[in-house]
Amino acid sequence: MSKRLVCLLAAAIVAGSAPDDARAQGYGAIPSYYQSLDFNLTSPSAFTEAVGGFANPSIYPMMPGGEFEFYWSTFDEAFHDPKRWGIFTGLENLGFGANYAKLRLPTGDVSITDYRIAVGGGTKRSTFGLGYGWSGGDEGTFGRDDLIQAGLTLRPNSLLSLSGSFNFSADSGKNQQLVDAAIRPLGNDKVTIFGDVEFSSNDLSSATPWSVGAMLEVPAGLKIVGRWFEGDGAFEDAFSVGLAYTLGPHYQQGVIRGSAVPRFDDDSNHTLTNWGLRAGYPERSDLMKPLAEDRGYYQMSLKGSAPYTTFRYFDTRTPLAQILKSIDDAREDYRVAGVAINLSGAKLSRGAAWEIRERLGELRATGKHVVVFVDEFGMSTYYLASVADRIVMDPEGYAILPGYAIGRTYIANMIEKIGLGIEEWRFLKYKSAMESLVRHEMSESDREQRQALVDQFYATFRDDVAQGRRVDAKTVDRWIDEVTLFTAQQALDEKLVDELGRWEEVTEAAKVLEGGKQPFVNRSALANEWYPSKAWGERPQIAVVYAIGPCAMDSGIQARKLENILRRLRDDRDTKAIVLRVDSPGGSPVASDVVANQLRRCMEKKPVVISQGDVAASGGYWLSMVSNQIVAQPTTITGSIGVISGWVWDKGVGEKLGMEGDFVEAGEHADLFFSLRPPFLPVAIPHRTVTDEERERAINGMKSMYSSFVRAVAKNRSMTNERVEELAQGRVWTGVEAKNNGLVDRIGGLHAAIQVARELAEIGPRDEVKVVEYGGKRGLFRLPFETPSLFSPWSAIASVATFGAYQSLVARELLAESAEESDKSVPDDYDLVYLQQIIRNNGRGLCLLPPDYLPREGDR
Repeated sequence: MSKRLVCLLAAAIVAGSAPDDARAQGYGAIPSYYQSLDFNLTSPSAFTEAVGGFANPSIYPMMPGGEFEFYWSTFDEAFHDPKRWGIFTGLENLGFGANYAKLRLPTGDVSITDYRIAVGGGTKRSTFGLGYGWSGGDEGTFGRDDLIQAGLTLRPNSLLSLSGSFNFSADSGKNQQLVDAAIRPLGNDKVTIFGDVEFSSNDLSSATPWSVGAMLEVPAGLKIVGRWFEGDGAFEDAFSVGLAYTLGPHYQQGVIRGSAVPRFDDDSNHTLTNWGLRAGYPERSDLMKPLAEDRGYYQMSLKGSAPYTTFRYFDTRTPLAQILKSIDDAREDYRVAGVAINLSGAKLSRGAAWEIRERLGELRATGKHVVVFVDEFGMSTYYLASVADRIVMDPEGYAILPGYAIGRTYIANMIEKIGLGIEEWRFLKYKSAMESLVRHEMSESDREQRQALVDQFYATFRDDVAQGRRVDAKTVDRWIDEVTLFTAQQALDEKLVDELGRWEEVTEAAKVLEGGKQPFVNRSALANEWYPSKAWGERPQIAVVYAIGPCAMDSGIQARKLENILRRLRDDRDTKAIVLRVDSPGGSPVASDVVANQLRRCMEKKPVVISQGDVAASGGYWLSMVSNQIVAQPTTITGSIGVISGWVWDKGVGEKLGMEGDFVEAGEHADLFFSLRPPFLPVAIPHRTVTDEERERAINGMKSMYSSFVRAVAKNRSMTNERVEELAQGRVWTGVEAKNNGLVDRIGGLHAAIQVARELAEIGPRDEVKVVEYGGKRGLFRLPFETPSLFSPWSAIASVATFGAYQSLVARELLAESAEESDKSVPDDYDLVYLQQIIRNNGRGLCLLPPDYLPREGDR
């Protein structure tokens, strides 16, 4: 046996007859980290595992999940039959360990088991821990004391990790400190360099023990560790070279790891080997990557809509951001051969279908495949399905591909019969929001801009479907113009789909593409979901903030709440960039400007990128213009830079409902807003129209607001006022047109906006980023029926009302308000809803798009 091993065991050998000498050699009140806990592959903070928490309790809160480890040592020669093992377990903020050693001496066997239990807490950037230790066995021979532990770990960024632990004897007052540091030169776990040093009142020599080393992990799952130990007299200099391997890499594996670390003295003589087995939270393992590539299909169902946010309970819909992320996760997971999508029951908006299709196209560009199942579909669903390699259609299904139409219901006659008077205050060519209330047909300017929209919608559908199905554009035109309605067999004959079958047959379609049967896996099995992050410190964050619905202070986009969110994000050092997702037809210019002003202040500290959804026009464009870049979908409805208003008054409705009003006044215009108020119904109807003077003042105020809008666009988009005026006048544009005329910067979806934010924030393409979502409506639960507002007490009033058509209008308003609270949009009668907005904001300038521009879920 080597001389160094004799030295290593000398303290325990003499402990039976000279316990004071044994304590002097490091086996005293507090055991030396280097003599009793060299199971650890690295310094405690360099590699987060439970055995490190035994030495420093602040390591436990750094663990991303639960873990159990068992280590043991085998010696080169069985001199005095030494035995050593340890068990260590941690569960995020809790930890426990037991470290056992047994020596066979001439006077008999002696053994000691050190136990420690600890708790901790903190963040990814800093953690603390407190622990208590005690011993069992021949603790008197070894001179053990109970001890109290305290630890601190700091990870200020992805490159540096620092930690220190303090062990204090509860009996003798002796203490021990362990300090360690580690760096990751590449910012990831491929290379880790570490070192540690121990200071102890047990140590009677002038030497201070320390160690340095490095760990390489290339490929993932195979760790190679080298470490040098500088002795202090109680043990000699030594070095170790070992490896650890995580089993994998198939789905939901990577929870088992084995390790072997031989140790040598400074003459390169082997002295012992530390062995380890570990089970716990999954770790990546790419060593057997060639055997696991393209071994499964990710399956997803897109039933229902793809909302921005969902209810916490009883809501089976999948948020849009989660859909997009899961597709990207499947694209990056080398084990995934493709994606199988069930579109039965899908009710996606035009914009949601485009964004999902874009991400699937990126997945296909990497060589992976997409298989889609459909049963009944229209324009939006088929547009999404057409990206697939193979489309399977239910044999009893049908399809309707009618094209696109945008129309309006003109209710001027109805309003007159109700007894309402209404004026349109309009001075802009294309700001046609009130046309449906005062006209009987579409104006030429409104027809012009709406025709441009449907032409772009159609062109996007035709060109993308032709490319996806590998047919020419004329074939798609014929499908729409000459066939329109398809049975499943007709769809197959026309090559809209590739085969007929039920969802179960999708597995066969995947088998055809891959040359063999592929298992289907869900989202939790994808690598980015299954494996926790090993990044140090807080990952840089990109905040995705939702501004959804009409621009209002306390409803719709909830500007007051949104302002507070943006203010917090502006000062949050972990948030490196902000993406504002705008899906709004506009509304109150005050609400729009409150948010825009806060965005302006955010831009002083970090990049702001706008992602426009289906609609981001008028007040929605006001939100968008204050940004570093604007990203829009090709069919986004945007622009509508303008102001509209009007006046609604009692022109006989009071008499029809049997209401009369009377008042006193002080002030020449005080009676302007005196209103009739139907009982039980929260609507006020001014009793008279405006005078010429009052009308002129109101319109002058609108013109001033419009001029401010134009100047703000010119300033934020680096244009001249004259150029903005050419694009304004209330004109709506598609995303493609807006890109061409400079109102937006690029075509893309939410994913593209996040990528732009990364680049502007100078976040490296390989750096891990945490995307955090804010805003949008989210309640506790979603009721399982289609019209939750029917249970509103106001709907009961409406159902028995006998006050005529106006009563129905007001009841509709109440239904809309109740539905808004339930995250359920009113499906029809958009013009009535818009009239409600006019009544609520009577005489005020609005930056608002007509509600008939809002997208409807599904394929209508």
